[in-house]
Amino acid sequence: MNNCKNCQYPFEKAHQYCSNCGARVIRNRLTIANLFSHIVENFLNYDNTFIKTNVHLVTRPAQVIHAYVNGIRKRYSSPISYFAISLTISGLYIFFVQKFYPDVMDMSGIYSGEGTQEVTRKITEFLMDYNSLFYFFLIPAMAFISRLVFLRNGYNYTEHVVIYLYTMSISAIISSLISIVMVIAFPDYYLAWGMTFNIMMVLYHCYILKQVFELSLFGIIKKTLLFLLIFLFFYIGISIIIGILLFVFGGFDPADFTPPQN
Repeated sequence: MNNCKNCQYPFEKAHQYCSNCGARVIRNRLTIANLFSHIVENFLNYDNTFIKTNVHLVTRPAQVIHAYVNGIRKRYSSPISYFAISLTISGLYIFFVQKFYPDVMDMSGIYSGEGTQEVTRKITEFLMDYNSLFYFFLIPAMAFISRLVFLRNGYNYTEHVVIYLYTMSISAIISSLISIVMVIAFPDYYLAWGMTFNIMMVLYHCYILKQVFELSLFGIIKKTLLFLLIFLFFYIGISIIIGILLFVFGGFDPADFTPPQN
């Protein structure tokens, strides 16, 4: 008899899994080969919950959300761990772009005034530096707005948070992976891709919320317009707060807003 290394439950030597906790019995020492095999087995097999979560959030997103809200917790990745993975992927993407393609995110060129260009550049840098923190606060804010808009549709606030943990995470993962390709292969179209993706993300959320709350086409259009109106006021408020923080911590110089002297 041997004891499970995870829960100390006794099992027969021929057993491959612990009958108490279900953990696989590990008999060999850790090597590069079996470490790689473990990674492949846990993250790249078809039945892996992470892969299944990604696929189903694209093909049947309402099913993923309903499953977790209704207590089915083993079929898909939990929203918190899934969000953490998305932050890791988007963080690596931002590091890669800032390290090797820093100019591709510079949107100041679309403005004519030098002061406006400088302010735009600093805001962009701020958002890239604190991207994870921005997403961390954006999700509960979107859930709050969603709760107001869909007040009579049965989901409580926490369940709305679950919706956006999933939807914003899959959006961040897809955006990061495609953006890397765009940066390397089609840098001239990177900004156009970013704007296009924002529109796609709005449509994606419409598609999900329509399914989750079983709304008609007219119903989801009406709810979406109300959501976007409230979100616009939220966005303006956040922009003002970011501007104040940049002023307080020296990110902005009043001279940035002064027209150049001829």
